[in-house]
Amino acid sequence: MKETLHMTEFLIITALVGAAVGYSIGFSKGRGAQGAVLGLVLGFIGWLIVGLMEPTDEVRLRRAVELANAIGAPQDRSQGATRSCPWCAKTIKAAARICRFCNRDVEPTPSVADKSATTVEQRAWFRELAVECYIDPNDIAKLMTMFTATRRSSETLSAIQVVAAEGWTGNDAANRIAAIIKT
Repeated sequence: MKETLHMTEFLIITALVGAAVGYSIGFSKGRGAQGAVLGLVLGFIGWLIVGLMEPTDEVRLRRAVELANAIGAPQDRSQGATRSCPWCAKTIKAAARICRFCNRDVEPTPSVADKSATTVEQRAWFRELAVECYIDPNDIAKLMTMFTATRRSSETLSAIQVVAAEGWTGNDAANRIAAIIKT
């Protein structure tokens, strides 16, 4: 009788642990209840099934919003960029045409606004790519840095679009894009 009681306790605890693990795996995909049921009934195999399930549309939308916030809109650095006046050596804004200290004409630096406009387009493009290919925000930030550091052309952007069209996702997509940028 005691042995049967221990076996019953073992089965109940195993089932509850299976349900808890299944729930925790499914929760990140918006499928907590399904994970709990599959973990309870099928145990380890249920965990695998839940792990292979696609996230719900709500979770995908939430991740897309988080990704967009993580990438964020670029700051307008043209207001904060400074340089020294060639005449009086005081610090002035990079876009200044006249020094506010000595009132002499100075050549403005190359347009910071033009560079940030390109960055805005690139960031929007990479944001869409990240959502479409389910790429981690940290990986997207690294890819954007690589892209701007290598000063790649629109041909490279077209090649990267092929990655999305071919259905690459996650780390595979990020690695493929990195390889395209490096070549």
